Amino acid sequence: MFSTRGYKTTAIDVRWNKKRAGRYVSFEPVWDINNAGICTAATLTWLRKSIATEGRGVRSVDELGPPYLMAIIQGAYTRGTIPFVNKDKYKLDKFDGIPALISSQNLTPGESARGAGFFDPTFVINWVSRKPCHCLFAFLHPAGESGHMIGLRYDGQIIETFDPNFGLYQYSDTGICKEFMRALVVEYYLYSLGGEWIVYEVKPPAQE
Repeated sequence: MFSTRGYKTTAIDVRWNKKRAGRYVSFEPVWDINNAGICTAATLTWLRKSIATEGRGVRSVDELGPPYLMAIIQGAYTRGTIPFVNKDKYKLDKFDGIPALISSQNLTPGESARGAGFFDPTFVINWVSRKPCHCLFAFLHPAGESGHMIGLRYDGQIIETFDPNFGLYQYSDTGICKEFMRALVVEYYLYSLGGEWIVYEVKPPAQE
């Protein structure tokens, strides 16, 4: 459908430390390379924009908006400043904060399934394609040092997968989708496999 290649998705979680030298004050950027990506924020942005189309789906990378807005989401989640996310307990490498993360984007968390170890793409796609829905899928390295998140959408016939590093892909054949996901994670994300994983349904805002 569209590619995110060339779309800046790095250098996000930056802290500016104040430095004094006599009368002069300067600010020095400090960042952790492990928190340099914005896959979490990009996936949540895609989910929010896709759900808002009420069935049409996102059709171009321009609809996602500028990456610096995603940086705000990513930084808030990483530092635990999103409301109802305890900073000491919920970090980027933990899944307990996902409901609060979803809610922070004016979306509603739904059902979830989680496990540990190397996940089976067949299970993930079968779980997503039970009914029309949007989902996020996240997986981690056993040490929690690296991980990745992608988005999925099923409209009853077509499955879409959104990988912030590559773009949006669409499938009418679930078998092909499963093979694509298996090839994707093996080729590009082996360093992030073997730990916990979770697939989480994301719903529209709750009606008051």
